[in-house]
Amino acid sequence: MPLGQRLRTIERGEAGLSPEADRTSRVTIGHAEGMPLAFANIYSEPGYDYVIVKYQTSDGLVEAVYNHRKATIVILDNSITAMTGHQENPASGKNLSGQEAPKVDIEAICRAVGVERVKVINPLNLEETLSTLKEELAFDGISVIITRYPCIIADRSVWHQPLEVKTEICDSCGVCFKVACPGLEKDPDGDKTRINPLLCIGCQACLQTCKQGAIQIKEQ
Repeated sequence: MPLGQRLRTIERGEAGLSPEADRTSRVTIGHAEGMPLAFANIYSEPGYDYVIVKYQTSDGLVEAVYNHRKATIVILDNSITAMTGHQENPASGKNLSGQEAPKVDIEAICRAVGVERVKVINPLNLEETLSTLKEELAFDGISVIITRYPCIIADRSVWHQPLEVKTEICDSCGVCFKVACPGLEKDPDGDKTRINPLLCIGCQACLQTCKQGAIQIKEQ
């Protein structure tokens, strides 16, 4: 079940963010707060809250605080510009020439414009991510959640020991596939899950979803 259905939320996000299917609609890059918050001002669905998913902060956040909007803004920070070719940006710590540059403090910007609730989480900690979303959605006002984890292509230090599936334990429930990881595959000889060791970076997101304990760290 999509996260929006589980939490009774309406998601508005910038184009290019994945997975697309988990959001109610897309807007152009740079308009993740402004357009959805204007939409929320004239349309609301009983029992649903707004979640805005975007790359970085913008002027829309200032407007949201100023006009006492109610929304949870999720900023995806992987310290790179992933959707258009891994260019450096003001939050990466380098300029486009590769020189060291001052790194924008996203949390400080949010607090500077008046956001009192700013939380930074590791998005690969699924329990923390879900509990934080629930907590902030219950808040009657503007809150910001920054999900911070390095891009796995730009920073190989986040690569860990690959995982494996114990086929004798796997019951083919398919819950692990909801993580949407390209390293998870269907066994061609059946419905059980298998992990492609060439694509697995050992983030353990799928491991957290497996209630049977079939997904384990591969022995060296």
